[in-house]
Amino acid sequence: MRLRSRWLLLSLLAAALALPVAAAHAGTVRPQIVGGQNAPAPYPFMVSIQVSSQTHWCGGVLVAPSWVVSAAHCDGWFPLPQLRFRVGSVDRTAGGTVASADRAVSHPTADLVAYHLTAPVTETPVPIAGAAPDGSALRLLGWGCTQPVTGGCAEQPRILQQLDTTLVTPSRCVSARHPGGIGAGQLCVDSPGGAGSCYGDSGGPALAHGTGGGWLLAGITSDGTTDVCAAGPSIYVSALAAKAWIQQVTSQ
Repeated sequence: MRLRSRWLLLSLLAAALALPVAAAHAGTVRPQIVGGQNAPAPYPFMVSIQVSSQTHWCGGVLVAPSWVVSAAHCDGWFPLPQLRFRVGSVDRTAGGTVASADRAVSHPTADLVAYHLTAPVTETPVPIAGAAPDGSALRLLGWGCTQPVTGGCAEQPRILQQLDTTLVTPSRCVSARHPGGIGAGQLCVDSPGGAGSCYGDSGGPALAHGTGGGWLLAGITSDGTTDVCAAGPSIYVSALAAKAWIQQVTSQ
């Protein structure tokens, strides 16, 4: 899966060089929110990983004051000093805290990478969700493409997009693109009515509702079941399955 993700990103890089605003979707499949709406308020843990000021590359999630988790297929395309992490703003061009990273740690098997920030930020990290049954409500966030495309989009939204959807049975993620379905450490997330994650949403979160009204991290955008954004369910890395690794890395 990661090799295919990197192949797609490589083809998108060439297109991005000719586009004014990071047209490349940062990742494997469809990371932008197709069919979503502007987020009405900030999510303090939401991160726009940018190649340069205001140029969105991938999504990320603040899981500790000095650590941002994203999709591993987003990493390695640019020298780490060129990346900027805008934390806690709905506007990818302004607001929040802009940070840099000095280290990237990749998960040994899953499509995850953790970036260590050079200084802790004051925004509140998101806790990790527990197990959830099929049919559980999820909220997706991202600055990815808003149209169902097969590659990068020429323009991405300035304001963070959100979409409410559900966790569906893993069998829904069996497709020609993924004939073997998903693994135990992955989640299958519905794209209802052609709405879902797209290019540019990679590394962003799928959120579950906490009992106290807050948000919990259920998954990280990783891949999709079709080459066209939101034409089928999306595949997320389970945050619960990666919880021990996240805790180990962020405790360093």
